[in-house]
Amino acid sequence: PVEAVPEREAELSLKEHGKDDAADVTLVPDEVTLLEPVDPMDAKNYLVTHLSRPMGILFEENYDVQHGGAFVAEINEGCSAAADGSICRGDQLIAIGEKRVSGMDFEEVMKLIVGGVEMKTKLSFFRGPAESLYGPSGASLEWLDEFVAERGEEAAL
Repeated sequence: PVEAVPEREAELSLKEHGKDDAADVTLVPDEVTLLEPVDPMDAKNYLVTHLSRPMGILFEENYDVQHGGAFVAEINEGCSAAADGSICRGDQLIAIGEKRVSGMDFEEVMKLIVGGVEMKTKLSFFRGPAESLYGPSGASLEWLDEFVAERGEEAAL
């Protein structure tokens, strides 16, 4: 099945994830873009990185507030996220350190980011639209918790 997502989120996801081919995108009335779903239970669709402060990421609340959570809206040049180069606009934040934040209230997510005192912060992202992560075919909370825990163990090795 193909899912509909808001135009801005789809645009961010397409541009930053290299989907420029017209076969990947179909514009339809009411500013809705259709995207192929991204499998939220495939680890290859995730990114884990460690960033020093200032990270230089502007997070925004997901457009569909029933999902909660945050996504990358902008990356500021000259900060660690830009220097890292792996984070893309549209990426869904799923964990800060070992704490899963997917689906969490946006204000609570921001408190965790701003309140951190570590020199480097571990961030985990899903590389697809919110609807793939939170929709009916989305990853279960158990799967996400296991993924976050496993990636924490890998980082410690």
